[in-house]
Amino acid sequence: ITILKKKGFSEMCTNILFRLYKKEKIKPAKAKIKIQRRRKKDLPLIKEMARKTYTSSHFSLDKNFKNNAGLLYEKWAENDFNKGNMFIAIKDNQIVGFLSYSKTKNKGKRIANIGLVRVAKKYQGRGFGDALLTFSLRRLRRFDEIYIGTAEDNPDALHIYKKNNFRPIKRNISFHKKL
Repeated sequence: ITILKKKGFSEMCTNILFRLYKKEKIKPAKAKIKIQRRRKKDLPLIKEMARKTYTSSHFSLDKNFKNNAGLLYEKWAENDFNKGNMFIAIKDNQIVGFLSYSKTKNKGKRIANIGLVRVAKKYQGRGFGDALLTFSLRRLRRFDEIYIGTAEDNPDALHIYKKNNFRPIKRNISFHKKL
């Protein structure tokens, strides 16, 4: 860490990677909300939500990157959307959240990495993020391993992931450097 700091890098945050083990039971969500696969017409709303709800990321904390953090998340969501790797939450005929994921294989194991979990600000705190996660976990059960990560200073995400039987397996410190 000292070497990185001497070379001009700044410590931004600590991220935690969690793993869900297949044998663990998925608890049902309490929130009543419709969740389904994304539809082609949903892309503009998904991009907007990704751009506006990135506030707890290390990219948003970096004063050199802050203005572009929303665009980064917009592009990330668009990429997962175009691959079909997304579930959306609908309340009163409006998209109120989404969850994206990626799929990989490693040594013959099928791996799902949950990437973005976003809920529109006015719907946060109602259990919709938890409902998105539990719905998605049921759909992703065919994978041998399921991972999700978040910043250590994101208590809402930490609570939901632990509640859904994810176990922390790794901590990483994110460093940024202005080029």
